[in-house]
Amino acid sequence: MSISLQAAEHIAWRIASELEPYCERIMVAGSIRRQRPNVNDVDLVVLPKAGQEDQLRDRCKRNARRIQADGPQTLVFYLPSKSAGPEGLQIDLWIAQRPTGDLFQQTSTNFGTLLLCRTGSKEHNVMLCSHAHTLGLHWNPYQGLFDRSGVCLARATEEEIFAALKLDFVPPKLREVGVTTL
Repeated sequence: MSISLQAAEHIAWRIASELEPYCERIMVAGSIRRQRPNVNDVDLVVLPKAGQEDQLRDRCKRNARRIQADGPQTLVFYLPSKSAGPEGLQIDLWIAQRPTGDLFQQTSTNFGTLLLCRTGSKEHNVMLCSHAHTLGLHWNPYQGLFDRSGVCLARATEEEIFAALKLDFVPPKLREVGVTTL
């Protein structure tokens, strides 16, 4: 069941404000970010603060009607919502990896690639994958943009990924079928 963009935005920002104490970064993604008039679920991309991922997950589960998935990079749950029907409103929480590194190697967060992928649209993501392929690159939407030898070229921000693909940044609202071409 879908709900209006206005209702979905209100719910998304309310959830984001509840989760903010556990997060370094949190952004609303999906059809809300693309400003679709009707929304089927709420997508949030989060970068937990150091040592806060378990508390973040516990906070999400506290009022959940049902947990659909609880994996290393995602938590899908349903919250009670009159406007979404008896099953409730599906919340998809996409959990980015914290930057890691030592003296010799640094790995940035994958927040940007998760945000890009989970904002969509699906068709826009397919276009990005195809464009990456024409450049001899591979876009793993959950890990980043890689060259032929497996070196990660971009992953921390959407802008970094578009630049590595030699594309102008496309605002979320324009990432719909027929709206953008590469």
